[in-house]
Formats: sequence, C-alpha cells, structure tokens
Amino acid sequence: TRIERAARRAAPSGNAVLIGRSSGARVATEVAIRHKLRAVVCLGYPFQPPGTVADVERFRHLNHLDSPTLILQGSADEYGGTEVTERYAFSPAVQIRLIEGAPHKLELSPAGWDRVAGIILDFIAAAPARPEVVDFDEADYLRRHPDVAADVLIGRVASGKAQFVEHGRAGGRQYRLVPIDVDAAPTGGAKKESG
Repeated sequence: TRIERAARRAAPSGNAVLIGRSSGARVATEVAIRHKLRAVVCLGYPFQPPGTVADVERFRHLNHLDSPTLILQGSADEYGGTEVTERYAFSPAVQIRLIEGAPHKLELSPAGWDRVAGIILDFIAAAPARPEVVDFDEADYLRRHPDVAADVLIGRVASGKAQFVEHGRAGGRQYRLVPIDVDAAPTGGAKKESG
C-alpha cells in the first residue's frame, strides 16, 4: 500500500519530517505509527467526513503516536473542528492548534499563511521534544471539572492546565482549545472607506 511505501522511505533517516493535508495528514500519521520521525505536521486532519458514521481506523492511532505531531485544524472544519479535543484521544506527542474560522480547506490570507508557517517552523525546530499544550481554555476546563476547580482554589494544583498535563490527559478528561486568529489581513482586497 501507499502507507507502507511511504514508511519504507521515511524509515532509514529517523530525522524525516512529514507534512500532509487532509488524507495526506492521515497517511503521515500512519507512517509515524510504524517509524519514529523527527516530526509530523497535519494541515486539516480528516477525523470524520460530514454525514458519516465515525470510522475509528481514521483516528485511533493518534492516541499512540510517539513522534511529535502538530495538527493545525480549522475551528470550522467540517471534518472535525472545535470539538476534536472532546471527541478524540491524543497521545502527549500530539499538539493541536485550532485556527479561528477556517474550514477544512484552510483558506487563509497570505498573512495568515505566514503566521501558520511560523508555527510549523517553530514546532519542527523544537522537535523531538514533547509538544506543549498551548491555547488551553482554562475557564472551560474548570467549568467542566469542578473537582479540579476546587483543587486550584485551595492551591493543591497550580492551574487546570497543570492538572490536565499531569493527570487529566491520561485520565481522558475533556478539554477545549481557544482558536488562534491567524488571518491578519483581509483576503478580499482593500476596504472601502465610508463617506
């Protein structure tokens, strides 16, 4: 299969970085399950096609990845948007960044793509260190998990994010991310001035 051929090509170096979009992202993560890679970057992961029943083979392996993996997902992605952290399990090697308002095609302005490129380059430069949990929605996590909120209040843990990183992720606690706004410039040209 294509995945096995790609895995054989990536296997010798161990320093390979695979970047894929949509189904290519799925292939890249499947290769990473078979071989340790320097990093994997996914642009719009296809968690579940719209209107279909969940196929666990599309995403089950994401909970077992060892290679540092960055998933850049649009918050309005019809294959899985803002809710992906609530619906799917990810290994600590996976970092997810939600892009505000972006659909599956990741239609961004040139300035938006510049920002995304910076995020990708920073991620690859830091690999193979374990990815950080970024854009964590602290308030949402504490609302969802009153026991953690109580522990934060009495000083047992420093924050909801700290609890999630140390125990919550392994315990399967649901969490959300705050989408990042990368569209720094309008895509439709200059705005007309009124008056």
